[in-house]
Amino acid sequence: MLDVPAGFDTVFRYYNLFWRPGSFLNLGVNDPVINHLIVAGSRSTTPEKYWRQITARVVTQAYFLPSVIAPTYWYSNNKVKGVAATLGRLPENLHAADWSPA
Repeated sequence: MLDVPAGFDTVFRYYNLFWRPGSFLNLGVNDPVINHLIVAGSRSTTPEKYWRQITARVVTQAYFLPSVIAPTYWYSNNKVKGVAATLGRLPENLHAADWSPA
């Protein structure tokens, strides 16, 4: 079982990590239904329906079980710089090595 921090991760990202044949973390999954849906979703201007179908498929096939993770709160003051969470830089990706005195 893998514990993967998520929240803003996408189905496309999970596919490339876990379900794409030959990917580094793929533990033997080669599901033609998921492979078809990822291609269709990638080409669609409204891919949400494909992502929902993929999520349903990976759960019913027991490839993956999405769960809820409690939010993480970070506090700092104006004396420390480099502590900033954004959608592109989630709290679990903040590193003390990036912090410095302001």
